[in-house]
Amino acid sequence: MVGDLEYINNWSESAGYLDMLLDTIRNDLFPLRRKDQGGCTDGGAPHTISREFSCYVDYLGALYTGWAEWNKSGERFAAYLREVLGQVNRAYAQHAELVREMYRNGPVHEFDPKVVFNSNGDQCGWLESVGISPGWHDFGSGQKVQVSHLTIVAHPSVAKAYYLPVFTSQLLNDLVESISFFKKGVGDLTARVLCWNRAVGMLSHPVRFDRFVPPQISP
Repeated sequence: MVGDLEYINNWSESAGYLDMLLDTIRNDLFPLRRKDQGGCTDGGAPHTISREFSCYVDYLGALYTGWAEWNKSGERFAAYLREVLGQVNRAYAQHAELVREMYRNGPVHEFDPKVVFNSNGDQCGWLESVGISPGWHDFGSGQKVQVSHLTIVAHPSVAKAYYLPVFTSQLLNDLVESISFFKKGVGDLTARVLCWNRAVGMLSHPVRFDRFVPPQISP
């Protein structure tokens, strides 16, 4: 039945399940957008959209790579960004590891996206916009800079300060488009089937958790 993750014999059999994921994105996540963009919120729920985007990419990455192990989440996330979302916008491939560190690891584990720096002292901060790309960001004192989705910009007056903007409505649109690419089959279709089935084999099994103790229920 559609909605259950099942083994497949050929790639076309994945379509029903991927269509179900598309429906959940449209029904559950699109309403988080601002009202003027067809959503139901006043503020556009930027952190929530970033978190949910990351959860979908992590899961789709497991189906794409077959790496369903818990310690492979970062690798499968980046792989889906590079190889599938990268077909929608090459910036996902270019900044895969940076997006993972800032907009996945931050919102999922620590609420806010993360600020990162390198050994040269260059710092990259986050900008989440609920508007439409491109837009303008005000750094204060009248210092407005045009920003675009996943295009790094420099602070207009602070040395070694950079920002990686994301437009959260664009994240959702690109996620939907990436699943359309995935449905058609990215790369070798035999490999896609093998990876899918490997993920199914791991994701469909119960997980051992010895701290579960059933209650004593009287007959």
